[in-house]
Amino acid sequence: MDSLLFKSATELVGMITRREITSVELMLAILAQIDQHNPWINAITDLKSREALIQDAQEKDDMIANGKLSGPLHGLPMTVKDSFSVQGLISSLGDPSLRKNIAKDDAFLVKKLKDAGAIIIGKTNLPLFSIDWQTKNTWFGQTNNPYHIGFVAGGSSGGAAAAVAMGFTPLELGSDAGGSIRVPAHFCGICGLRPTEQRLSNRGQYLFPGKPQGHRHVTVPGPMARTVEDLMLMMSVLTPHTEVSEIPPVDYLNSNWDKTPLKIAYSFNFNGMEIESDYYALIHAFLNRIESLGHECIGSHPDHDDGLAYALNGRFMGFEIASAAPMPRVLIAPLMFLFILLKYRDLPWAKNAFHGIMISPRRYQEAQDAKEKIADAY
Repeated sequence: MDSLLFKSATELVGMITRREITSVELMLAILAQIDQHNPWINAITDLKSREALIQDAQEKDDMIANGKLSGPLHGLPMTVKDSFSVQGLISSLGDPSLRKNIAKDDAFLVKKLKDAGAIIIGKTNLPLFSIDWQTKNTWFGQTNNPYHIGFVAGGSSGGAAAAVAMGFTPLELGSDAGGSIRVPAHFCGICGLRPTEQRLSNRGQYLFPGKPQGHRHVTVPGPMARTVEDLMLMMSVLTPHTEVSEIPPVDYLNSNWDKTPLKIAYSFNFNGMEIESDYYALIHAFLNRIESLGHECIGSHPDHDDGLAYALNGRFMGFEIASAAPMPRVLIAPLMFLFILLKYRDLPWAKNAFHGIMISPRRYQEAQDAKEKIADAY
């Protein structure tokens, strides 16, 4: 059964629905992998009981025996990042005061996954307050890189990336504000996507008990998997149609492209930061492949004020933190300033997060205007 652990989700669902394997068999293989390797990887933070998981898988197998399917992820075990609420499991949200918080409801995207037939087996680790490019906190410990435990797995969706890379799950639901899907996906050698802001619902992520929903704008949910095909499969499941009023529908599995040649912009640097030579060779080969298919690749990069963009990011993050913080703004602002300054040694980020926490309604709307201009330029 070990050979199943690193197959794609698309392959596994196909094998289950064709009755080549059972959901129970796949579940047992994944649980055995977690039992053996999670103690030194430390990606899984909370897991449903073994008995409940096997029962869930058996119910999916019984449905197939009766000619029924629950959706495109039927019978597939998977984990989600700790920031998303999953009924009955710990949602610490990266906050030490919530390390024993048990979620009473599922986040919107978790419901979508379950409705598509996935079995959510547990949660994956994230750093303190879910703000870091490594994954470590004082109550669940550090998530290590599956390729070398002396290295970090990235963050903040580091537990998610390590779990996919280690065969603990074929799919993961992560989230990303400034690299929290992209960095750990890169560090752990898997695929990850940060969709356009508001493309996927944040309802039920970073949800503090008794507080309004936070992180509505800066943090973006997204899929993590071993293949691009699986990212597309997961996006087709996660994308709402009519359930969420604020997000228009998009059909990710169909396209109106008429196969005419495309003009595609690319850049080998971002605001003057060059990439390393081995990555340059990889991207260059990919561009050559695109051009060999008849498309036109053009070196280009939109002009914008990088300092302003960084300042806006900090202000929006500060505003989002303050909106759901368990204490008044006048207290959280200096504490967050010191936290960012001491932990990350980043004075501009600390100052702008402080300004975001204390921001006035007028200044907030001015920041939205500036953000829209940068988006329009891109």
